Amino acid sequence: MDWLKQNPFLGGLTAVTAVLVAATGYFLWGAIGNYNAASATFTESKGALESLRAMKPFPNAENAEKAQTELEAARQTLAAIAKSVEITPVETTPIAFQDDLRKAANELKAAAEAAHVQLEENFFLGFNEYLAQPPPEAAAPKLALQLQSIQKIVSILIDERVEKIGPIVREPLSNNAKKTGGTNAAPEFALAPFNVNFTANQTAFHRAFNRILDITPPVFIRLVSIENSAQTSPSKTVEAVPAEQTESATKGDSLNKPIFGRETLKINLGLASIAAAGTRSEHK
Repeated sequence: MDWLKQNPFLGGLTAVTAVLVAATGYFLWGAIGNYNAASATFTESKGALESLRAMKPFPNAENAEKAQTELEAARQTLAAIAKSVEITPVETTPIAFQDDLRKAANELKAAAEAAHVQLEENFFLGFNEYLAQPPPEAAAPKLALQLQSIQKIVSILIDERVEKIGPIVREPLSNNAKKTGGTNAAPEFALAPFNVNFTANQTAFHRAFNRILDITPPVFIRLVSIENSAQTSPSKTVEAVPAEQTESATKGDSLNKPIFGRETLKINLGLASIAAAGTRSEHK
């Protein structure tokens, strides 16, 4: 103690040195712990990687052969469809397509209003992106073909008095149309997928769906999703009709409400129109 009193500077330096040594030891201990943890994680990951490398890849040769067979069958089916489908190509320009789109949208809006069918807000048959600017010149004929199909479908829905139409969601057109066979095959065949959502009662849905299957050029069904407004089955019991109402019932007044068929359906139709196929002159 006397030495510390006689040499306060050295005493202070000794205390600071002790604190630094302790801090260094603490951080060194923490660094060693972090290193050990990282080393253990690395060892575990390395083991998992080596285990994955040692495994045989999936699918095996048998499954790969089956997948190739299914792919070839799908190609043959597509080639057969391409040969059997004939369409009249649409000669149009980007500006002309815009004009046709506005005309179709306005006509359908007027028809829907007259039939008391609700359309989605900003209804333009799923082509809203082309209102402000025209499509690329190469895409305009394919878009015009798809517009014809969607216009016919919406017209059918309005004619069958569905409750609401929309949204209509189009997928970007594919540019991968290819030859589908030999020299006599159609030069190209491509589909343009889109989804039509609408709300309707069961009768309107059934009638509209059957008519959609018959439109020309044909559309292909990819998905049919139906959500029923009634999540549970209706009661199988019917309330008795009061005796005093029997006379009016015999005069034609229906007093017993139907048990089935009154639900509202929300439908999502996943469809695909033809974006490109053989022309009529090539098949004659």
